[in-house]
Amino acid sequence: LQFFDKYLKDIDNGFDKKKPVKIYTAFEGWKFYDSWPPENVETVKFNLAQNNSLSKDISVDSIYSYDVDFTHSSSYTKSKFNPQLMHRNADSIMVRNEHDKKCIVFETEMLNETVTITGHPIINLQLSSNQANADVYVYLSDVDSTGVVYYVTEGKLRAGWHKLYDNNESVNNLYDVKPELPWHSYKKENYDPAPFDNDSIVNLKFALRPLAWKFRKGHKIRISIAGADNENYEFNPVISPDNTLDNCKPTTLYIHTGKVNNSYLELPIIY
Repeated sequence: LQFFDKYLKDIDNGFDKKKPVKIYTAFEGWKFYDSWPPENVETVKFNLAQNNSLSKDISVDSIYSYDVDFTHSSSYTKSKFNPQLMHRNADSIMVRNEHDKKCIVFETEMLNETVTITGHPIINLQLSSNQANADVYVYLSDVDSTGVVYYVTEGKLRAGWHKLYDNNESVNNLYDVKPELPWHSYKKENYDPAPFDNDSIVNLKFALRPLAWKFRKGHKIRISIAGADNENYEFNPVISPDNTLDNCKPTTLYIHTGKVNNSYLELPIIY
């Protein structure tokens, strides 16, 4: 309305003097910035480390195994709301406590200060599997001091699209696409149908949906990794050719961590 008042009604309301980027930060409210991402954002790496932790220290080399639970679904509340599909309305806050019982989980220690993120979280996973291909879903959550796990954002990638390309290709190199994020071609000729063949360890790096969120002191930052989102997305055709739950092949994801194969989460922390 302020935009229309200024440029259609010629009302001098100061809209043209405001900073161009307006972002809502959960638990803080609206903020204005000169650029996206904001200039005072620092990328901080949290390694997947020992004892299912997220740590700024690199752990010893280790492998986590996760037997995919294909009944996992990222539908929330009684209305079965999914924040990506948006075909239903949420009737309450999205909580992941029950969902995460079907995932492999990594989380930080209790935060001793407030952490505010603004931008795209990035996940980098070194994976192998007993199947030739697989799907990977990653959820970022906020765990409060009582243990309630609140959904924050998510990202997903089919392992066959693991190869990274120049994101400027998405606009035929007409200009430099910003911000710089991991970009996957999605062209048929660039698809790898069997990335995990021959016990290969594959690097899956992709962005989660952007947001601005304040993790309060005394809370924990958590990521949950799943291999399916039942009833919201189709199963990987290598694992379930007829896209049925009953015919999903037993699938194990192996997450490699440490100095040799470093799996980590990058958070855009604003100061």
